[in-house]
Amino acid sequence: MPKLTKAYVEQSLRKDKSYFIWDDEIKGFGCEILKGGKKTYTFLYYSPVSKKKARIKIGCHGNVTVDFARKKALEFSHLVASGVDPRDMKMKSTFEESIKQLLEEFYQRIDKRLNTFEKNLKESKNG
Repeated sequence: MPKLTKAYVEQSLRKDKSYFIWDDEIKGFGCEILKGGKKTYTFLYYSPVSKKKARIKIGCHGNVTVDFARKKALEFSHLVASGVDPRDMKMKSTFEESIKQLLEEFYQRIDKRLNTFEKNLKESKNG
């Protein structure tokens, strides 16, 4: 298989069954061509934790460039080589982002209530 490029992915035609085209530079990096024609970049690997085959979807062709998908696949490849399951990192990242959003909302609400409290306190002193 050749290196995955935008042109190569776009030339890949849909078939009666879904199939993969694989990159020859990054092991496990490929693009799944669904029978409906949708194309999704993926990374296939053996989990260093569970010792089972695993797959991460990187993104849909068109929404994600092949260069972006390649960079993500390379990051995932480095994680696997260092004994880390990329899915665990993805979940950790999602969890951290959720906590960050919750804290921001919490602080905004507290700030709003504090401002209201200070305003009411000034009004009661002046009134």
